[in-house]
Amino acid sequence: MPHARTLASTCPGPGTGSETSSTRCSFPRKTTARITPTPESFAIGETIPRRLEDRLPARETRTVPRLLLATNNPGKVAELRRLLATTGYELVTPAELGIALDVEESGVTYAENAAAKARAAARAAGCLALADDSGIEVDALGGRPGVHSARYGGAGLDDRARVELLLRELEGVPNGRRTARFRAVVVIAAPDGSVLQTFEGVAEGSIAREPRGTGGFGYDPIFVVRGLGKTMAELTPEEKDAVSHRGQALRAAAAWLRARLEHG
Repeated sequence: MPHARTLASTCPGPGTGSETSSTRCSFPRKTTARITPTPESFAIGETIPRRLEDRLPARETRTVPRLLLATNNPGKVAELRRLLATTGYELVTPAELGIALDVEESGVTYAENAAAKARAAARAAGCLALADDSGIEVDALGGRPGVHSARYGGAGLDDRARVELLLRELEGVPNGRRTARFRAVVVIAAPDGSVLQTFEGVAEGSIAREPRGTGGFGYDPIFVVRGLGKTMAELTPEEKDAVSHRGQALRAAAAWLRARLEHG
């Protein structure tokens, strides 16, 4: 390796000659020292690099994996983004990828419908996909609407019309018999279409006599959460996430996704 050297200060002496002085010159002269690496500075067989970067280890590049949220429902997308924000995945929607997701939900269970959506989305996008299917089960109606909640009363009805239909069917039913529950099943599928994991969440409550609150979507305005006395639509997003059926299932899914990244 090159050794540091002490340079003597040279100043012109009186007369025509010059002399070397061990003291500082009365007029300083700027001296530039340049150290050139020699072949001995490197291992045998190693060439002298042209740039310092050539001596540094290559930088690792990490690609953030994508997770497709297999739904076209804006309300669901908002909930999914909140509850899956800490998974380490890039959360994308069909619209953002230019994918037309239109899967017939013909299953007889929530799990079948969720799996059909997740598998189709994963194949189309070539990445992991997460889908959910959920519904409201009213005891006085024998568990209806259940798996048909999203299409209850026909495809032409919107959320408000379905809520009104359900309330009409419960006219005359006393408060003690208006018990109900929200159920959600979340499925994660691989790019080859195989189902990797399934998660379920249930929220118990009852059906109000009229809509209350402005938050949420679907049947939230008429579902009174057990122990809170408020409808899902009267809760803040954070309060809803803490007690909802979808929140329960997605927290479990988020933990699984984080573990998948950590352990490969």
